[in-house]
Amino acid sequence: MAVRRALEKANVFAEIHEAPDVSTAFQLLRARPLDCVIIDYMLPDGDGLDLLKAIADSGGNATPVVVLTGHGSAHVAVEFMKAGVADYLPKSELTPSRIAQAIRHAIRVGEAESAVRRAHVELEEKVRLRTAELSASNARLQDEIEQRRSAHEKLIAFQEKLRSLASQLALAEERERQRIATGIQDEIGQRLALIKIRFRSLEVASGPGPHAHQFEPIRQILDEVIQNLRSLTFELGSPILYRFGLEAALEQLAEQFELDHGVHTTFEDAGRAKPLKEDLKVTVFQAVRELLFNVAKHARASNVSLTVRLEDGALCIRIADDGVGFDPSGADGASAGSDGFGLFNVQKTLEYLGTRLQIDSSPGRGTSITIIAPCADGGEQKSIHRTALSRS
Repeated sequence: MAVRRALEKANVFAEIHEAPDVSTAFQLLRARPLDCVIIDYMLPDGDGLDLLKAIADSGGNATPVVVLTGHGSAHVAVEFMKAGVADYLPKSELTPSRIAQAIRHAIRVGEAESAVRRAHVELEEKVRLRTAELSASNARLQDEIEQRRSAHEKLIAFQEKLRSLASQLALAEERERQRIATGIQDEIGQRLALIKIRFRSLEVASGPGPHAHQFEPIRQILDEVIQNLRSLTFELGSPILYRFGLEAALEQLAEQFELDHGVHTTFEDAGRAKPLKEDLKVTVFQAVRELLFNVAKHARASNVSLTVRLEDGALCIRIADDGVGFDPSGADGASAGSDGFGLFNVQKTLEYLGTRLQIDSSPGRGTSITIIAPCADGGEQKSIHRTALSRS
């Protein structure tokens, strides 16, 4: 009642609810929101600290509290301030203006604390929403990473399949070429050789006579047919490749190239063991043959060198010429001018099998192309074998 009268004198008009003890006050606080609570230190069933403790234990509202007490003990004041009261008033200092001031201060403190709590709740909600967004974004990113990883694995598997197919195709093609070449050599070649022997016997048996001059043109035609058949057999496939290995086949290829095109050709082999897989051996031989064909058709070269060596466990085959050269940046199937693989296709076919093609050329300065193929064993240096092939 004293508080009510003091508020009226201070012209503070408010709805006031009174509670005679701690339990009633606690029920009142839980029943409705209040702007401010004024409690006496001493109550019939406890004290103000008991009420504050009950409110704190229940997670109750944060209504600002002003404590009135007749005990001016500093210890009591400290305990109340620790409990979170907004103000502490000794009854000896109780005046209408002081009570009004304390209530206004408590309400401002309560509003400020409520604003802080609302901001804290809003911040927590924003953090929760942002965390959820980041989690969703992270999930999408992880899913995209997984999709890309899966796509990359599929691409690698597809490339491996292409390499395998290219390898199988090259090997099957060369075997078919070899089969046809062997059939031509064994059947037609041997029969032509037998015909030549018998024709020579017939020529000798006929002796000088009015028809002796007719034998010479027939013998020349027969020799040309046999030579053309040998060239065709070699173009289809090199029996030496399977019987004596890649180096011997390349040496024969260089010799045949000079015979067919009249270009001075040298062959050099370091003589070290260069083991290659069968399919890679076939593909490399086909690539060298195609590159030499390009030289004959487009380089207008006077000299060609074919060098075989071993470097860092890899087989290096270098085809160099002193021809017109070209711009490597435009070296595709069209600009390289090949009617077969084309330089671009040669490069891609070799890449499928893990082999590289290095091109060094410029217009007017000739061309050097190096095939670099991985070997299973580097071998040991034995000797250097050079062959200068000259057309007789």
